[in-house]
Amino acid sequence: MTIRAAYFLVLFLATAAFYNSGALARQDPGEKYTSPLRNFSITVPSYPLGTKVEESNDKIHGWVGFKGGAGDAARIGYQRLDPPPSVGNPDSLIALSRAALAGLDSLSRAMLRNIVAGLDSLSRDSLLTHIVQQLPRTNIDIAHQRPPAPDSIIIELAALLYGFIANVQQQLMAHYDARLISREPVVLDSTLMVFTVAVSPEGSENVDMATGKHLDVGFGHLVFIKGGFLYNLFVQPNGFAAAMAPKDPNAPNGVVQTARRLVQTLYRSIAFQ
Repeated sequence: MTIRAAYFLVLFLATAAFYNSGALARQDPGEKYTSPLRNFSITVPSYPLGTKVEESNDKIHGWVGFKGGAGDAARIGYQRLDPPPSVGNPDSLIALSRAALAGLDSLSRAMLRNIVAGLDSLSRDSLLTHIVQQLPRTNIDIAHQRPPAPDSIIIELAALLYGFIANVQQQLMAHYDARLISREPVVLDSTLMVFTVAVSPEGSENVDMATGKHLDVGFGHLVFIKGGFLYNLFVQPNGFAAAMAPKDPNAPNGVVQTARRLVQTLYRSIAFQ
């Protein structure tokens, strides 16, 4: 088994408990919820027609979910991670990174290049530091070498981390028997993330408010590593938003843009410890 496959296996097995049945939590809308592992807190959202809070956790992983009576849903999954295995030497890391970049689709490669090109020097250093912290350890400090690492190195390293997280996310998405609409790299707070939007058939309380018929469910995932934890943010618009979404998923109020707005709002509402 390769180092990359082993690291992916650890991440995938670590996320399996995200979908176990949970128990009702006692928090009400507007109250503060704190993870039992003390890795984050969040104010319980107030959804139309009420908010139900569920959670499940143990010593290393868990999730908390918020569900509204109109079909809104959001969930924060989290898993404590052990340090990744070492690749042995810097050349091995660069070789893995270049292979990862070559294996990405052209849109993902272009987006990674655009992300790095648009960063100022301070943000670029911060992004590189965060990426290196999540990659297999080496015996050099790539993040603080001088002169600074060129864009090409940052993009290659970002591609390797992006591939790790995207593989985990793909397994999580399979839980929903979903049809992928879009997947892209995102950088928030100097943290590389994978944002995915998909649609799954019926199978939920998403209902057309006009006809009462069940709708296909559009939802967004945001997966990233932060502070030694793997996070999986999940959002689902309510039935009204789903019914009003135009056929073009990338329209201003289409399923992709709606999911992007909701998942970034969820991310910004979390206070990470």
